Amino acid sequence: MTENIKQVWRLFFPTTIYGIVRQITTNPFTAGKVEFWHVLHFWIMAVFLLVTTSVLSRSLESPLYFRTLAYFSPFAIGTINENIPTVIALGSILSNWITYRVDADSGAKAMILERMKCNRMKRSSRFDVYMPDTAIDNFPSKSTIKGLILLPGAYVDHSAYSLTAAKLSDRGILVAVMSMEPLRLASPYLGADPSDVRRVMRKASQYALDYKCRRNVEWSIGGHSAGGYAAMTLAHRVKAKKLVIWAAGTIPELLVDLKKRQIDVLAIFGSKDNFAYLTRKSKKNFLTKMPQSRTVLRIIRGANHAGFGCYNPSPPFSEPKFLCLEKQHEITASITANFLKDRR
Repeated sequence: MTENIKQVWRLFFPTTIYGIVRQITTNPFTAGKVEFWHVLHFWIMAVFLLVTTSVLSRSLESPLYFRTLAYFSPFAIGTINENIPTVIALGSILSNWITYRVDADSGAKAMILERMKCNRMKRSSRFDVYMPDTAIDNFPSKSTIKGLILLPGAYVDHSAYSLTAAKLSDRGILVAVMSMEPLRLASPYLGADPSDVRRVMRKASQYALDYKCRRNVEWSIGGHSAGGYAAMTLAHRVKAKKLVIWAAGTIPELLVDLKKRQIDVLAIFGSKDNFAYLTRKSKKNFLTKMPQSRTVLRIIRGANHAGFGCYNPSPPFSEPKFLCLEKQHEITASITANFLKDRR
């Protein structure tokens, strides 16, 4: 079974279906418009219709004709008509999944092959782990090493973060980039549950033990764009040491109140980011939700939104580049590694 088939098959997992329902009913932009029980009712009726028509059509001479009649019957049309907001919300999610999905570009894929060749990266179905460079001068000899769980942006292939993750690992950080397949949304029940994160922490720590760095791992969590908002929610639930946010925090409805949490926060924004542009108002809103004396905010001049990864977003998410990717990755990795190592 190929990876693409596996991803499509995961769409029909009960956890994925429940995750989609939860995404629709709890998202601040759709909450109130669609109730949980409306979505559940629609799923039950849709499954009932599909199963009954499939079973009954097997015993008929013209199964296609029967199915066509069933799908356009008053019962089917009535079910859709009663659940129009649900149908629209489901259609929107699936449409976005098809339209806005972006893969890693050739540079990111080449980096993965290079790191796998020298045994400094391991791939699994749910995450990629980048091993730290144990030859650097300041690599700890006995103490714990720093680890970062990284959640990708919406609809972005997690492989697109290989270049930034590799630069972090070159600075002595163990990095695990999580896969959000099949929908590529960092949401509960879609790959970004606390249990999912803790599982990745355990497995990545084991990979590090099997590698040259036989140390305990002190885990922090971070994310880019939508992954950054998910990281805000997950940080205290997975007992992360620190929180790293790339290009996230300017949408008030998605901000998580962390001001009473005992956690250090790093937020990096790009000055040319069209989607997470930091204005005076959004900066104030963001900082009022963060731990006051424990939050570090950095702005990279010339950096845009997609430049934290390595992919080419499709319209309307495309934007001009003012800073070369390598430079943006270098600055991002340097600021992040220094923060994780308490060198501010």
